[in-house]
Amino acid sequence: MSGTTANTMTTAPPRKPRVFVDADALFAGAAGPTEHGTSLMVLRMAEITLIDAVTSQQVIVEAERNLGDKLPAALSAFQVIVSRCLRVVSDSQPADLTAYAGLADPKDLPILVSAVRELPAARRRTPWLQAFPDPARRRGADAATWRQRQRPRAHLSQVLPAYEALLGDHDYR
Repeated sequence: MSGTTANTMTTAPPRKPRVFVDADALFAGAAGPTEHGTSLMVLRMAEITLIDAVTSQQVIVEAERNLGDKLPAALSAFQVIVSRCLRVVSDSQPADLTAYAGLADPKDLPILVSAVRELPAARRRTPWLQAFPDPARRRGADAATWRQRQRPRAHLSQVLPAYEALLGDHDYR
């Protein structure tokens, strides 16, 4: 031996981005007309563990009901997506909703609270959550834009450079 020691210091792998998937994204992923739809691509990123896709039981029920009513042929694809791509968390409790009252439609409020609960504390002011600002901002000129969410394509354009850096020189597009 030459007397030198190997570097035994290891670095923790980078954290995977956590994405809360709503019923619209699940519906589009299961019922989309093409294999290249943005919602399905996000769900496939979760399937191959590039991201942590989380949803609540309420979202699953809503998406399954909507698919059953409108496109029952897509239910089998939906069930595959749920089983392979998502981590399903429990619904929010009524007591958890009080702090967020007025930030979303009452039927959607439990979903918002589940999403907030699942985000790491450091990431709770993400573009998606900025879609639910202080209710006072909903008045006046800001009223038309207060509930805009970041679209999947915009989100992917932000996160893909980080994934490309992780994957090296390979071009997966």
